[in-house]
Amino acid sequence: EWTAVAKSWHGPGEPNVSEGHSSNQMILGGRFLGYQWKGNMGPMEFQGIGALGYDNFKKEYQAIWMDSMSSSIYYTAGQASEDGKTITLKGTWESPMGKLPNRMVYELLGPDSYRITSYTNMGRGELKDMELTFTRVKK
Repeated sequence: EWTAVAKSWHGPGEPNVSEGHSSNQMILGGRFLGYQWKGNMGPMEFQGIGALGYDNFKKEYQAIWMDSMSSSIYYTAGQASEDGKTITLKGTWESPMGKLPNRMVYELLGPDSYRITSYTNMGRGELKDMELTFTRVKK
């Protein structure tokens, strides 16, 4: 169980900040990390589910994401850093603005914290648009 601080940028200036909760567990015989997110996106409740795993055949990490604000399944793939503490995945958001290239960076900050940062190219170059910092809930 993890709490999170979510920051999102919708243009220049300070980010919108909200809090959320993620339940993470290894699924399908330990092959994938499944996660469920609950929080808010502005005044609206926001929920999402996803999975992250390593494809032994393609030799790459892969992730999927679905949420309550979209009707599509988002797919990303990529590699880990040499030290294994960062996984960088790339994909393309399908949106009313067209196909938007996106990069997701998963960083292990320590045994009780990690961060996911999203960078999207909306035609003006790649910009940071989201940052989620997770802290393990102590039992």
